[in-house]
Amino acid sequence: MGKSDKHLEFLGKPVPHHPAGGLSGGKCIAKHEPPYKENCSCSHRWQAFEKALEKASQYEVTDEQVRSSGDKRWGLLFRGGAKAVTRLEKRGETVALSSENKGMYRHEVQRPQKGDWDVARGKYNFKWDCNKPYYHEAHHVVPDATLRAVIQKVFSKKPELAIRVASEMLNAPYNVHHKDNMIILPMDERVGDLLQLPIHRETKQCNHTAYDMYVEKKIETRLRAALREIMKKHDEERGEPQYKDLAKAIEEVSRATYDEVANARRAHGVTSIDEFGKKMLPSSPTSSR
Repeated sequence: MGKSDKHLEFLGKPVPHHPAGGLSGGKCIAKHEPPYKENCSCSHRWQAFEKALEKASQYEVTDEQVRSSGDKRWGLLFRGGAKAVTRLEKRGETVALSSENKGMYRHEVQRPQKGDWDVARGKYNFKWDCNKPYYHEAHHVVPDATLRAVIQKVFSKKPELAIRVASEMLNAPYNVHHKDNMIILPMDERVGDLLQLPIHRETKQCNHTAYDMYVEKKIETRLRAALREIMKKHDEERGEPQYKDLAKAIEEVSRATYDEVANARRAHGVTSIDEFGKKMLPSSPTSSR
């Protein structure tokens, strides 16, 4: 786990940071660092894998799904540079540059069989290689950048208070990379359709801006409500305002939004989380609210 100054700061000031040796106890609101690293609380990919173990049925292929997938080989989206492509080609596998997704490839594979995509500690799946068992990414239900932006927005008139609030939240402790704020999502639309999960990013645009806006509104509303509760208690009981309670408010948003994301395809007929965000934003003409 790298410990660059940037990883330890908020608004240019140092804030609490602690990479615990387990799932809980970590303190972090900084941008994630990519590697899958077991027993490191800041490793969002490891945390996402541990959450996937709890939700293993989301990634399993049933007998019925296997039968419905047909007999032909699949051309699935693949992320990899020249070295990865060369290794596959040397093994006699078919890899072609995607015409629709910049920098991506199509990798021809056998259709999935029952057990191929299972999440289990004894399998290689969903760990060190983002293409195993298919191209996937670990998604922050409450994105770290969105959370930092909301804290700055809510306390925009008092930057020093924003730093204090962030510090107290972290000491709660709070970790934006905790497993309850992580979900593994497929990147290939065919995989998403089979598993009935939304894809992470629409790879033609490589972002999920509308989703971020939707979550930003949820966090801001919940933070402001929690802040009113904290100040009311402060007025009644005196003492120092308990800003650390804002960590619980964010965790509540994570838990509720996790379920929304996991069920987005079934409940709203969307294929990606960005499409879900567009549908849920109040200003959207297709909003379900």
